[in-house]
Amino acid sequence: MGHPLRLMTPRATLRDFLPTDVEGLLGIVDDERVTRWPSFDNRDRDRAERMIGTARAAASAQPRTECYVGVASP
Repeated sequence: MGHPLRLMTPRATLRDFLPTDVEGLLGIVDDERVTRWPSFDNRDRDRAERMIGTARAAASAQPRTECYVGVASP
């Protein structure tokens, strides 16, 4: 990854996804209360891992044309 994205505020940090983010992402994309509104259905672990892989590949692209970020506590 060339230049990792990290935007820190007092309340949250936006950053590029890490491989260790699968559990946190799975807690969102496998919850019907959340996936009722976006344009995708629930995702299982395999699909959550692929989502993070896709996001990490996009972050490594030169030039970078897509940006997917995770939200973390500061």
